[in-house]
Amino acid sequence: MQTINKNRIILMLSFIVLIASIIVHVLHRFFYLSEYWGHHGADQLTLITNSFLFIPIIFFVVSMILYKKKSDHRLVPLFNTLTITFSSMSMVAGGEGMVEYHFSIFMVVAMIGYYEKINLILIMTVLFAIQHIAGYFFLGEYVFGTNIYPFTMIVVHALFLIGTSGAIIWQVTHKRRLIGDLGEKEQKQLKLSGVVENLSQTSEKVINVSSQLKEINQSNQAIFGESVSYIQQIANGALTQKQQVEENSRSIQAMTTDIQHIAESSSEVSDITQKTEQNADDGNKMIQKTVIRWIILMIK
Repeated sequence: MQTINKNRIILMLSFIVLIASIIVHVLHRFFYLSEYWGHHGADQLTLITNSFLFIPIIFFVVSMILYKKKSDHRLVPLFNTLTITFSSMSMVAGGEGMVEYHFSIFMVVAMIGYYEKINLILIMTVLFAIQHIAGYFFLGEYVFGTNIYPFTMIVVHALFLIGTSGAIIWQVTHKRRLIGDLGEKEQKQLKLSGVVENLSQTSEKVINVSSQLKEINQSNQAIFGESVSYIQQIANGALTQKQQVEENSRSIQAMTTDIQHIAESSSEVSDITQKTEQNADDGNKMIQKTVIRWIILMIK
């Protein structure tokens, strides 16, 4: 996501720089701006000047195609760098080598530095170095506006360019180191936070388990109390049943004794009844004998 944002921003900036270079070409070709500012026009070949004009346009078109194809394409930063760098060169060439346009180099350094990629800064620095060397030996009209240019000025340009690029590279390197340190600290902090979070979760689990154990203990105590009460009820019931059994046993024993008494009484009554029957029978026999005797006496 960060690369996509950087590509979009630098692509817009490269378009602005490209438009600025085209405007410079138009002003110097059709409105003779250098003469208006009191500078003598450089003796340039239209073919070479047009080459400086169209090269950054080609790079920009390639950047747009790559960006439309894939917004985070790995070659988009490179072609954005080439577009901005050659737009600055085109601006210098279209402006007939006027020193004012050389300041665009520092603008390019600042824009490319936004990528925070050392290889892009080195590519840009090498291209500008080649531009100045070629200008000193072959293309003075397109770089310095004249074929005669002091070598010391080239050295000064090179020193400022190298110093600026070196400062950007140092800043990028230092920032990466800081980010790396911050990343390590952040990782340690994340690990520490993870440990604290784990401890917190463990503590919560322990508290939950303790609460559950407390509830279970209370439940067990309640169940134990109910069990004791139930056992006590059973014991009381057993005792009551024992007492009832003992009472029933005593009642049965009493009934058995009574039955024995009744049996004994019945036996005695039976004996008396038998004796009474025997006596009655004997009396009856005596009466019969007496009657018979009386009848016999009457007959005599």
